[in-house]
Amino acid sequence: MAGLRAVILISLVNVAGLCACCVGLLFSIPVGFAALMIAYETIFNAEKVSRTQARNAALLNQLGTPGLGTLLAGRWVEGILQLFLFLAGS
Repeated sequence: MAGLRAVILISLVNVAGLCACCVGLLFSIPVGFAALMIAYETIFNAEKVSRTQARNAALLNQLGTPGLGTLLAGRWVEGILQLFLFLAGS
């Protein structure tokens, strides 16, 4: 039930970002993805990554190639899936 509440809250934040002349989406979507990532790791008890390593991986995913930061953080399955989706969409 908490996961559903989180998804609804993130959706409302994205709608608010859309209402802010679409510029707010540049900030609300990455924040929403980060919140969902934290919720996923909390629920499934994924192996811990240091705060610095997580920050660097997120920045590399956002500003560089999606999936590359995830691979460098040691999450092979998720990183390969992100790279595949990135390459399929480009």
